[in-house]
Amino acid sequence: MNDLEKVEIIVNSFLEQYGAAFKAVEKIINLCPDNLWTELKTGPEFYKIIYHILFFADIYLSSSKEESDSFSPKFNHAEDFRVSKENFHPKEWKKPLSKSELLEYLDEVRIKAQKKIENLSIEQLVSESVFEWHGSSQSSSLIYNLRHIMLHIGALQARLRIDGVGGRFWVSRSSIIE
Repeated sequence: MNDLEKVEIIVNSFLEQYGAAFKAVEKIINLCPDNLWTELKTGPEFYKIIYHILFFADIYLSSSKEESDSFSPKFNHAEDFRVSKENFHPKEWKKPLSKSELLEYLDEVRIKAQKKIENLSIEQLVSESVFEWHGSSQSSSLIYNLRHIMLHIGALQARLRIDGVGGRFWVSRSSIIE
């Protein structure tokens, strides 16, 4: 197996696992009952956590420090989690984000991930991470991003189950864009 084939295997692994994570987020959005979408009894509102997942997935897919520094939140009335000290309870929120708004944002993040990942070279995979807390390489940053997404998916799945929502949440692998 040559180096190009090895990179292709790594890239395809990232594509499959990001695809699975995004498919799980999509399932959770669609399965969330309306009464839980803005409910506060069991934690931050569901939609705020979904937005948090997408916000960080989006910014963590930045290819350079300049791109991450110039990043602006998708929704003007929502939180910029880089500057908020209140974490999920900011005063800036003007209205709840709808499922359709977040599904649209999810599609945008999927496209960004697809473009970034499918064009990775071995040099990029081993290059320095844009975010120093992600580890030493772009590969580590991509894994960190997946871990962040999955942490919140697990918590949201637990909330759905507690609220009596069943279903199969786990996605083994999936294309990012179907």
